[in-house]
Amino acid sequence: MRLNDLLVVAGTAAVTIALALGAWGLMPAAFAADGEGDAADAAKAPPVLEVDGVALSLEPEPKAYKAGEKPVVVLKTVNATSQAVKLDVQVAMMTTAIPSLDDRSLPVAREAWSQSRCVELAPGETRSFELSTDVAVPEGSMVSFVVRSGDASLVGATLPVPALIEAVAKEDTAVLLKAAQ
Repeated sequence: MRLNDLLVVAGTAAVTIALALGAWGLMPAAFAADGEGDAADAAKAPPVLEVDGVALSLEPEPKAYKAGEKPVVVLKTVNATSQAVKLDVQVAMMTTAIPSLDDRSLPVAREAWSQSRCVELAPGETRSFELSTDVAVPEGSMVSFVVRSGDASLVGATLPVPALIEAVAKEDTAVLLKAAQ
């Protein structure tokens, strides 16, 4: 192995360690010493996009879907300001093919469905909107929901892939190899 190769491997390892440690430090309340937050509740709380004093979050109902099912997602809006707010909000369903073990590049997410709506909220008002997609979850894909308003966007929810989760739990290599093809 040449010196150049060793430097590339060492550099890649250093970047990977730095990213892993950074991600570990981003876990809110997961390892709180004061015991004030429940780690399970912190992990279940959906991410929030704050736009003009309005908190936007997405949550799929139910939490997991199988291939062929059409997801439903709930858009929750909370106006924390003392003024009425009007926002244009877009919710999109992104699908990403699960990569094969032989792939050299990561798959690109594509927008499979989207819906826009104008949300008007009175001061302190909270509203939820149930959005039904008309697109089925593709076989062998991961599904994420994105909420956008203006220039801001956030991946609000990612649906697990039940067959792969079960296969990993059981260490079922046949299912994993089939999914990777």
